[in-house]
Amino acid sequence: MDKLKNEEGYALITVLLIIVIFMVIFVSFMGQAFSSTKQNQVVEKTSHSVALAEMGVSYYKVEVQRVFESKQQSVNDQVINILKTDPQKDYKTEATRLMKDALQQDLGQTKPAVTIDGYPNATFTMKNFLATVISGTNKVRTTFDIVGTENGKNTTLNAEMEIDLKDINLEGGSITPEYNAVPKPENVSSTCTNPTTFSNISCPNGILINQDMTYSENYNGYVGTIYSTADLALNGNGNKSNLILHADSVSLKGNLNSLTNLTLETEHDASFGGQLRVDSSHIYIGGNMVTDDHVTLATSSSLFARGNATIGKSLTIDSTSKMCVNGNFKADDLTINTSGKLFVKGTVTVTKGIPSGTQIIKVTDPTDTYVRQQCGNTFDEYNSIDWKTTTGTVVNNVDYK
Repeated sequence: MDKLKNEEGYALITVLLIIVIFMVIFVSFMGQAFSSTKQNQVVEKTSHSVALAEMGVSYYKVEVQRVFESKQQSVNDQVINILKTDPQKDYKTEATRLMKDALQQDLGQTKPAVTIDGYPNATFTMKNFLATVISGTNKVRTTFDIVGTENGKNTTLNAEMEIDLKDINLEGGSITPEYNAVPKPENVSSTCTNPTTFSNISCPNGILINQDMTYSENYNGYVGTIYSTADLALNGNGNKSNLILHADSVSLKGNLNSLTNLTLETEHDASFGGQLRVDSSHIYIGGNMVTDDHVTLATSSSLFARGNATIGKSLTIDSTSKMCVNGNFKADDLTINTSGKLFVKGTVTVTKGIPSGTQIIKVTDPTDTYVRQQCGNTFDEYNSIDWKTTTGTVVNNVDYK
C-alpha cells in the first residue's frame, strides 16, 4: 500500500514538472513574440522615416534645379551689366558667384515642412542649406540636410549637388570674324589626347588637351591642330607654319618668329614672352593680350582682342594688316605703315609718343558698317548667356536620429 502511494506521488510530481516546463517555454515564446513585435514596430517606423527623407532628397533636387533655372535671367542681366562696365571681367566667374548668391538667398531661408497627403504625421523638412563656389572652378556646390519624420521618429540624410557652369557661353550679334575659328577635332586617338610631348608624334586628326598642361620643349616639328579646353603653357619656340592652336587661355614664352598661316584662338587671356612675328596669320583673343617683346603683323595678318592689349616693346603693323582692340591699348613704340589699321575702343597709350600722321581709328560706334567689316564682333556687347548646364546629386551621409 505504501509503495502504491509513493508511486502516485512520483507521478504527480512528474506531471507538475512537465506543466511547469511547458509554462516556462510558453512564457518565453510569448516574451520573444512580444519583443519581436515591438522591434518590428521600431524598424517599421525607422524605415518609414528613411523613406520620407529619401523622398525629400528627390523633392529638393528638383527644387534646386527649379530655382537655378528661375534665377538665370536675373544672373544674366547682372553679368551683362558688369561686362558693360568692365569688359575684362571673366563672365563665367561672375555668373558662378552670382548664381551661388541667388541660390543661397532663395533656398537658405527656413522652409516649412512638406506633408504627405493622407498621412498627417509624415513630413520631410530641409535644413542647413549652404551654397559655395568650389575654389578654382566654375562649380556651385550645394549641401543640405533632409529630415524625414513620422510619429516622432526622425531620419536625417545629407545631400550634395554640384552645378557646373564651365560650359556656359555668351551670345552676341554677328560673328565675323568668328571667334570659333578653330573647330574641336574629332576622332582623336588616345596617343594624341593629353600627350606629354610633341616630339615624334603623329596626330593627323589633331591633338586634344582637356586639362591644364605645360610643355617646355620646342614645338616646331608638329604641324596640325592643338586644341585645349584648359589653360595651356608652351615654353619652347614655335617657329612653324600652318599651326592651328586653340586654348581656354594660353602662355607662349618662347620666340614665335616668321610664323606663316598661324591661327591662334583663346577664349580668355593670351600672354607672349618672346617676339611675335606673323605672316598671313589670324589671332583671336577672347580676353587680354600681354607681350613682353616686339610684335609684328605682316602680309595680311589680323589680331583681334576683346580685352586690353599691352605690348612690352614695339608694335609694327604693315600696310596689309590690322589690329582691333576692344579695351585699352598700350605699347612702348608704334609703327603703322600706310593703309595699316589699328582700331581701339578704349584708351591709347604709346610711351615714345604716337608718330605724326599715324592713323588710329577710335571706335565710338561698334555698329558702324566699316568697323564691323574690319573687326567683326570684336566690339559687340553681349546680350545673353547661353546656359548649358547639368546638375548632379549624391547622398553622401545617412544619420539616424
